[in-house]
Amino acid sequence: MRQLQLQAERHGSKILFLQETHARSVHCMRFAKSWGPHRFFTDYSSQSRGVMTLIHKSLHFTLISSTIDPQGRYVLLHAMLHHKEVFLLNIYGPNIDDPDFYVQVTSLLDGFPLVPILWGGDFNTIFDIALDRSGSRPRHLSRAAYAALSSLPCLAMVDAWRFFYPDSRIYSFYSSVHDSYSRIDRWVISNVLVRSVTQLMILPRTLSDHSPVTITVDWGPDPARFRHWKLKPLSLLDPEFCSELELSIEEFFETNTGLVTSQATLWETFKVYIRGIALSKENWALKSIHRDLANSESRLSSLEATCSLHSTPGNLADIGEELDKFRSLADREQRFLDNPGMARRYGEGERPGRFLARLIRHETGSPHILGVERADGSMAVSSQEVNREFFTFYESLYSNADELPRHMRNVHFKTSAGDEVYFDDQGDPPARFDILNWIYYSAENMTSVKVGSLSVSATGEQQFNIDDSAIRWHPRFMQTPRSVCSESCLPGDRKLTRKEKPICCYDCTPCPEGEITNTTDMSECIACPAEQWSNEKRDACIPRTLELLSYDDPMGAILTSVTGVFFFLTAGVLGIFIAFRDTPIVKANNRDLSYTLLLALMLSFLCSLLFIGRPSMVTCALQQPAFGVVFAIAVSSVLAKTITVIIAFNATKPGSKLRNWVGTRVSSCLVILCSLGEVVVCTVWLLFSAPFPDIDTKSEHGKMILHCNQGPAFFFYAVVSYMAILAFLSFVVAALARKLPDSFNEAQFITFSMLVFCSVWVSFIPAYLSTKGKYMVAVEVLAIQASSAGLLGCIFIPKCYVILLRPERNTKEYLMGK
Repeated sequence: MRQLQLQAERHGSKILFLQETHARSVHCMRFAKSWGPHRFFTDYSSQSRGVMTLIHKSLHFTLISSTIDPQGRYVLLHAMLHHKEVFLLNIYGPNIDDPDFYVQVTSLLDGFPLVPILWGGDFNTIFDIALDRSGSRPRHLSRAAYAALSSLPCLAMVDAWRFFYPDSRIYSFYSSVHDSYSRIDRWVISNVLVRSVTQLMILPRTLSDHSPVTITVDWGPDPARFRHWKLKPLSLLDPEFCSELELSIEEFFETNTGLVTSQATLWETFKVYIRGIALSKENWALKSIHRDLANSESRLSSLEATCSLHSTPGNLADIGEELDKFRSLADREQRFLDNPGMARRYGEGERPGRFLARLIRHETGSPHILGVERADGSMAVSSQEVNREFFTFYESLYSNADELPRHMRNVHFKTSAGDEVYFDDQGDPPARFDILNWIYYSAENMTSVKVGSLSVSATGEQQFNIDDSAIRWHPRFMQTPRSVCSESCLPGDRKLTRKEKPICCYDCTPCPEGEITNTTDMSECIACPAEQWSNEKRDACIPRTLELLSYDDPMGAILTSVTGVFFFLTAGVLGIFIAFRDTPIVKANNRDLSYTLLLALMLSFLCSLLFIGRPSMVTCALQQPAFGVVFAIAVSSVLAKTITVIIAFNATKPGSKLRNWVGTRVSSCLVILCSLGEVVVCTVWLLFSAPFPDIDTKSEHGKMILHCNQGPAFFFYAVVSYMAILAFLSFVVAALARKLPDSFNEAQFITFSMLVFCSVWVSFIPAYLSTKGKYMVAVEVLAIQASSAGLLGCIFIPKCYVILLRPERNTKEYLMGK
């Protein structure tokens, strides 16, 4: 810990993101003295997890909220840093390929699109196969990397290192197992923070096998650093204020010199005195500006009202003069109120004196040219050399007419108005045109007003400038006249050019679903990202609705409740059979198979819970294999029970060879062999194409379905087909044995139970294929529960009825007599 603190102090770190800390509260207390109270960490027991975020006490930090992962993977802080809202996210990515983690992290940040994000830590995955790893490289990026990369455009973020060093091959981690280097430690920042990054480094590995990655972000000045003395520098340009200030200074020192012994006390008192005078003068000056602005605005309104009724050149000239006066006052007010660069120089104690001295030197210093570059590249510095160069230039300029174009081509400067002056290769100046508004009063009375300009030398929007407020229309126009073939297409529509019509004639067509236009007059619609969908107006992309069968969903809650009821009902039946295990009706048909079947039914009900809730790598891998293997055991037990009945009755015949097969060993082997086939199918499925969590954005518009991607459909149908074959065999064997003597024969109940089982799964296939999203999952859960309940009700409920309500039938004499 001490070495870590020293390294942070050497590099001037103010915020630390630490991973694999597996720290407790006692460990974090070691940072309390040097770092302060802002320490956030995950208290996780595993030695391979844990993150910690430290905020130095010197930062102006205010916590809004914090989210700490109970699994020890991330710490998310929503805070104010230097009075600016920001998210600080420290993560330690999973070592396995888990895209769900990045989907979860992205969902935490999705609701704050305008708040800058600083996301850093050990991602445990590379983002670029060619640049982020040395030695042998994988063929493709992991699914976790794809999930992380796909979230960056949605959050308006970039990988900071790859942004500033697009071709760099510097790594942050060394793996001794693979003998390779990789860059898995990174900073991911919002686009708005890119301009604020002043330094980004990967330091040497000294304390662990990971290199520290440092980023320096300029958050701007801390408002707490500046005191409240903000004398306006603009006041120093007022001669009246300066003369009054001079008299006040003389009066203060004449009155107070000799009364105090400490010069520091005299200086501090003088600052307070001057501050009072300055604030009083500034407030009076601001009120005077506001009063003059109000009067000027009132006069402008009166002149415009008069001009609208009877317009004359004199009225227009008065309006222009008053408008210039109003703009001058507005500029003065703006300079008075908004001069932060100058005001900061008055922010602390001794700076006013230094600024006054600098201002005096600037005003009293004689302006002069520091140097002139000669044609050979040397510099003329002294006053004599500078004057000689100017003399030579002008002498050659005006003495020889042939040399004029060469000198003219070298002219390039800007006027005080900001206009650029130069001459091209043909000797022509840049084209600049004034846009005039001609106002017609009569045949002999016309005037013009400049309303804009066109400058070829300018760039971008500065080429064409026009002031709409300066244009004067004829009084009969109640609003600005329009001269267009088609009105502008609003956001949400796109332009569709009409055939055989000018390009300005077009129709506005709404964008299709999933596409938007966010500005007027767009010709093409923009497709929304995969995680987003267009709103109703088609002018913005909004996050898709996340759909899954969760425990909070009413359907999921009902299926969970039904699962619990049938699980405990099956457990109760198992308890009854164990309690009455020595009775004839329990012993009559292989009670060990009955126990196995009841346990399999209990597990089948529990299997349905794997389909409810947010999918993960574990639940997706277990869903179908667990369901297939458990049902294979259940159906194999039913088949073994039926074959046991047939063997038992046929073994009583004289000379029958089936007597050697009577016993529990045959039924147990039969259950194991039949279930083993399903185990092999599921094992091959998991080895070659294991299911994994996935997001479906194509099945339903505007929704993002979170589900388990089963991979090739062949494996799923192989599991269901194998189970169907076992069920069909059980049904056929039970149907053949249904006419055996009824005392110990449960083949009729098994026949009916297999009929119910097969009916459920035959109707399941079309229902499963015709649904989407969470309803597809619900159909499979319902089929599991219905088929399991059918086996329980048809085979065991009649026996429980006899055991509990008709005990007189549960005797050997009754059964033998029957």
